[in-house]
Amino acid sequence: MTTPRDEIAQDRDRAPRLLLLGGTSEARALSERLAREGGVEAVVSLAGRTRAPLASPLPTRIGGFGGVEGLRRYLVESRIDRVIDATHPFAERISANAREACAALGLPLAVLAREPWRRQPGDRWIEVADMAAAVAALGEKPRRVFLTVGRLSVGAFRAEPQHYYLVRSIEPPEPEEMPPSSELILARGPFEREDEMRLMRERQIDALVTKNSGGPLTYAKIEAARDLAIETIVVAPPSAQAERRLEADLAKQALVDGADIQKKAETVETLQAVQAQLVDLRAKRKPTPKKVTIESLPEDQRPTQLAPLNKMLVDTVKMIAYRAETALVALLQRHLKKEDEARALVRELLVSSADIEPDDDAKTLTVRVHRMASPAHDKAIAALLHDLTSLEFRHPETGAKMLYMLV
Repeated sequence: MTTPRDEIAQDRDRAPRLLLLGGTSEARALSERLAREGGVEAVVSLAGRTRAPLASPLPTRIGGFGGVEGLRRYLVESRIDRVIDATHPFAERISANAREACAALGLPLAVLAREPWRRQPGDRWIEVADMAAAVAALGEKPRRVFLTVGRLSVGAFRAEPQHYYLVRSIEPPEPEEMPPSSELILARGPFEREDEMRLMRERQIDALVTKNSGGPLTYAKIEAARDLAIETIVVAPPSAQAERRLEADLAKQALVDGADIQKKAETVETLQAVQAQLVDLRAKRKPTPKKVTIESLPEDQRPTQLAPLNKMLVDTVKMIAYRAETALVALLQRHLKKEDEARALVRELLVSSADIEPDDDAKTLTVRVHRMASPAHDKAIAALLHDLTSLEFRHPETGAKMLYMLV
């Protein structure tokens, strides 16, 4: 099988063709350098999430590729020899697609990965895993929030409408995504520390919510929040960042001053081989059944029947669970049109996160259910919890009154 690397060896007179996955200040700086120094036919690819991106000195394509297969097809048809991933730390999907497509084709992939911001003395950080956790971390008490999470993530905060949100974005979010009590500032970094402090003071900000994007371009807000002792809710970068930082050590060898990208890319191929093995192992694992059937067991190990008492207990639990689910669906159908939607929402409710707060003095047990994915479902669940509370259930052991609420 002939790989793109084999074609390079057969055609050393032509300049290497490079695909730069961009969208960051680092990608822009690299594109300017490549355009200035020459020797490489490079094209920049942008996801298209910003409607008016800054102009690039290199030829630029905008939009997705259509998954791993679409990217692989583009690399082959465009005879790309090298790929550099300089995307945003939270652009997890395109980075994963690039790793898989390059591994399948045997193409060198260099990754420019930012170091995430680190907590410093004086920081009042609350680190969370995702945007839903960031919303929950704001709490119930109304606050004045400086929101810098990108226009596509603003809509998540509509779930907590009691807060005031100062939203800063390069481009405006869709109007329906903006929280009810909000103000929009359109601006592109870099920002100065003193300006960030002035803005937070003027708007009386008491909480900052941001993605841990790393880099110096927008770090001034972190410094300003530290100086003003403002609580900062920081959404951690995806877990893939650990791999990206390891890849970055190899990528530096391909980008040092005076280095030839084609020659230095050979040092990346060891990593590519490992990634190819990983893709192969995942493919082999995929057909493995998740459940073991009785027929797949040796005959002498197959159970012939359940013990009568065990079967009776299992059947009883199943019957009670189904009747409880059906009763909840009946209550929820008062607020939703379709039974299927109500049943699916009940099942989601039964596995969702909740906090349990006993109060021995008041003899109550409060169950605080976390919000669902959409405002319509939140409204229906809130009504259901109100109905359950009005039934005045008692805990079977303690006798505490059960209270249910959505938070």
